[in-house]
Amino acid sequence: MVLSFLLMLPTISNGEEVSLDKKIGQMLMVWFEGSNITPEIERMIRDHKVGGVVLFRWAGNLESKEQIARLNTELQAMSMKELGLPLLISLDQEGGSVTRIPGATDFPGNMALGATGNRDYAHSVGNIIGKELSALGINMDLAPVLDVNVNPKNPVIGLRSFGEDPALVSELGRAYIDGLQSAGIIPVGKHFPGHGDTATDSHTGLPVVNYSRDTLERVHLKPFADAIDEGLPCIMTAHITVNSIDKERPATLSKKVLSDLLRKDLGFDGVIMTDAMDMAAISEYYGPTERAAVEAIKAGADIILMPQYRDDWLGSIGKTIDEIKTAVEEGEISEKRIDESYERIVALKKHISQPQIDPSIVGCEEHKEKELEIARSAITIVRDEANMIPLDISKKLLVVVPTSTFSAAEDPSLDYNNPGHYIREHYSNTKVLEVSSNPGFEDLRRAVSEATSSEAIIVFTQKGNMNRGQITLTKKILELGKPVIVVSMDVPYDLAELPEAKTCIAIYGKKECNMNALADILFGDDQAEGSLPVTVDFKTRL
Repeated sequence: MVLSFLLMLPTISNGEEVSLDKKIGQMLMVWFEGSNITPEIERMIRDHKVGGVVLFRWAGNLESKEQIARLNTELQAMSMKELGLPLLISLDQEGGSVTRIPGATDFPGNMALGATGNRDYAHSVGNIIGKELSALGINMDLAPVLDVNVNPKNPVIGLRSFGEDPALVSELGRAYIDGLQSAGIIPVGKHFPGHGDTATDSHTGLPVVNYSRDTLERVHLKPFADAIDEGLPCIMTAHITVNSIDKERPATLSKKVLSDLLRKDLGFDGVIMTDAMDMAAISEYYGPTERAAVEAIKAGADIILMPQYRDDWLGSIGKTIDEIKTAVEEGEISEKRIDESYERIVALKKHISQPQIDPSIVGCEEHKEKELEIARSAITIVRDEANMIPLDISKKLLVVVPTSTFSAAEDPSLDYNNPGHYIREHYSNTKVLEVSSNPGFEDLRRAVSEATSSEAIIVFTQKGNMNRGQITLTKKILELGKPVIVVSMDVPYDLAELPEAKTCIAIYGKKECNMNALADILFGDDQAEGSLPVTVDFKTRL
């Protein structure tokens, strides 16, 4: 049922006299708590004149499809009434491991798309995600990830990347962007100048990368440069230090990266948005985030994402605005520089289309069918020297699963799925054994005992190359000489640690569609078509 409370967007005037407070406020994108409009977010819009919000499930913003639609419609009505400008309403609906909306079409993720190598699939994912966002009153997606994942120990990108080939990331990224825009959604390419070769999570520390300028240009910049050439309207910065460009400052705070490299060298004239400014990479480097916001604007950023501390987020918004305003009044930042950002933001908002609010299409059957089709096409049989696929068994099947693959304790806002459930639906005589994410001696003992009495074993791994206990456990099971299938649920680098495994599969995620697709392949209901989008270099057999 189409809801009747549609947003009517009047023409945005370019000739208005705009206060400095309003210009600065429009440069802020904030988060807030609650499933309804609260006095705090009302004050942010009315008094602080903020230009955008970012929604999270952990903040209580995303409880149900109908609630999300109502909240966003009311937020837009308030922004239009108070400021005469629409609100940028955003979230991270990347697909796969990073999704926010309950009941939406999640899709198997970017690396799964990389495994298909199919541009039409990437466009479909962007288009369907875009349609579902628009149906809920959301007009901006903080996606796609354009990072080229070349570091096997990357703790924060991984499956969020399309792969390690810059040309593939570029092609699928542009198709995804086209899909979002065809649904009326503003895409945000991230994380410039490339977060794919980091070994530190910028949520917890400041990554530093040491590759050459040539490597930066050939590998990491290509997807961004190609997307810019095709009109990408917004780019998010990376909280990383790229030594070949600026050894002193992270990219988000670096004029050399944002103004010189992105604006001048690559010719980007759209909106530059920072990554969240409350992340440790910034707060540890530059202390109070309100001061870091000034440095980001001086570097060339237009939108400051989440500038506030979480223990006093409303008060910190005011402090951030005061800090920026003082910097302007004292000549540290010119008002012309603020005007440039304001004008870019207003120009971006002119592309916001009137949403057709209709929560019923979110996660609809048609979208779910496409989701499963793509997930099936992504499944990659890395090797099957034992000819185990499809499975042909008549006795007990053992499934060994690290609990981290489905434990909601990692993040209660995310949905996790136990792979054994989907396999048991196809073959009832299946025992599921849960072990820890980094199994120890007791896990190993139980697994070997159960495997000894089983006809065949499926062992799931998740970042086994960083959780060595998984590799040790899998090797012990392989030593039994039983038929074993190793299934990598994350970036399949861990398979390189298991040269003894004769049958290996990569599924690139742990969403319901990944699991259903795997079960269909294992039991012969479909055939795997995917190819590895990253290099798995099997070590010499022991």
